[in-house]
Amino acid sequence: MTAQEIFDKVINHLLQQGGPALDYNYDDDPKCRYRSNNGLKCAVGCLIPDDQYDPLMEGMGVIATSTSADPLNTWVVKHYEPHRHLLGALQSLHDNIGMNLTCYDWQTVILRGAADIAKKFDLAMPRTQP
Repeated sequence: MTAQEIFDKVINHLLQQGGPALDYNYDDDPKCRYRSNNGLKCAVGCLIPDDQYDPLMEGMGVIATSTSADPLNTWVVKHYEPHRHLLGALQSLHDNIGMNLTCYDWQTVILRGAADIAKKFDLAMPRTQP
């Protein structure tokens, strides 16, 4: 995939999903997940095919490179290494938005963040939006 194709797919996914992929624990704050218990996917999670997803990817960021063969780093290197920083920016957009936004707020913040990412990576805003 090109950087533009990645960007289009992720932004449209986030807009259509309408909220973050979070898991809630009884004694913890919600945690962003590549795959949440209720079937949602984060910005990077939507790029990981189901047959390539490994629960051991959870809790790892795409920017943090590892010398070990952890499942997330192995997957990023194999499929998206040239776009690691774009993936990191998209992951940060998803993870740092906030947990209590309405659908309208979520879409507004996603679009604002997407515009910043588009400018930083010299990309066009996605052609299709909900």
